[in-house]
Amino acid sequence: MAFDAGKFLKTPDLEGFDNLKKEELVLLAKHLKLDFRVFMRKQIIKNLVIDKLVVAEFLGEEALELKAENVDAVKLKQLELEHVLKIKQLEKEERLEMEKKLDFVSRLKEKLYTACQIAQKNLKNVQNKIKIWYNKDARDRVFEPGDKVLVFLPVPGHPLPAKYCGPYTIESKINDLNYTVKTPGRRKQNRVCHIHMLKPYVERTNEYESKPVATLAMVKLENNHDKPDVIEPPFSSKTMDQTVRLKNSKILSNLDSKFAHLSFDRREKIKALVFSFKNLFPDVPNKTTAVCHDVDVGDASPIKQHPYRLNPLKHEFMRQEIKK
Repeated sequence: MAFDAGKFLKTPDLEGFDNLKKEELVLLAKHLKLDFRVFMRKQIIKNLVIDKLVVAEFLGEEALELKAENVDAVKLKQLELEHVLKIKQLEKEERLEMEKKLDFVSRLKEKLYTACQIAQKNLKNVQNKIKIWYNKDARDRVFEPGDKVLVFLPVPGHPLPAKYCGPYTIESKINDLNYTVKTPGRRKQNRVCHIHMLKPYVERTNEYESKPVATLAMVKLENNHDKPDVIEPPFSSKTMDQTVRLKNSKILSNLDSKFAHLSFDRREKIKALVFSFKNLFPDVPNKTTAVCHDVDVGDASPIKQHPYRLNPLKHEFMRQEIKK
C-alpha cells in the first residue's frame, strides 16, 4: 500500500512516525516543502520533519525526544565515520611508508647492480692487464704429427717425482692445446697430453759433439805413490791441432795493459815474479808430479738414484750423520 503523506498529517501518530522508512520520510518532507536532499541520511531527514511537525503543532513536544535520541545516534555515526576516516588515513600512511621502503629497496638494487657492473668491468681490465704481463715472454708452440717430443711424466715406481721422458712421437693433434702422444714402454701406449707437458726434442748432431782433448801424459801408479811412473804418449800434429789451447802467451806479451791500474814499481815487481815462473803458464796444459790421487772403488758400479722424500725421523738422522 502506497504511503499517503496528506492522510498521515491528518491523523499523526508518534509511534507510527517513528516507524516510517526513509522513502516515506522523503515523501513527507516533500509534502511539507522542506529544504533537503534525497541522498541525505534517514536520521537527518527525520530530524527536519520532526522540527516542522512540532512547529506546525502536528506533533507534541514529546516528539523531540525521538530527535534527541536520534541526535546521539548521529553523533555515534559521526564518530564511526571519523574512526573509518582515521583508519583509511592510517592505511594510506602505511601504504606510503611501504612505497617508500619499496622505492628504497628498488634504488638499492639498482645501485648494487651498477656497482656489480663496474666491479666486473674493472676485474676484466685487471685480468687483461695480468694476462698481458704473464704472456709477455710466452711463445706459441705447435707440433705436427710425427714430431718427436719430451713428455713430463711420473717416474716409474715413484708416484710423486716427475721428469721429462722420451723421446716420444706425436700421433695426432686434437686442438691447439691437446695432443695425442705415443708412449711405448709405459702403461698407456697412447695418452692425451696438454701442451704444457710437452717440449720439443732436439736430436744431437755432429756440430754438438765434444772435441777430444789431447793427452799430455799418463801416470801409472803403484802402491808406492812417492815414485810414479810417467809414460809419455806419442804426440802427433793431428793430436796437437785438436788440443784446446789457452791464451796465456798472448796475455804474457801484453802484461802492461793488464796492470795499468798499478803504479810503475808494483807493475815491474809483478812482471818479474810472473816471468820467473813462466813455465807455469803454457798455452797447452801439462802434467804435474807434485801430488797423486787414487780412488779405489773395486768392482762396485756407480750408484745413481733419484731423490725421494724422507720422513722427519730419517731426515734428522741423516742430517746428524752428515754433520759428523
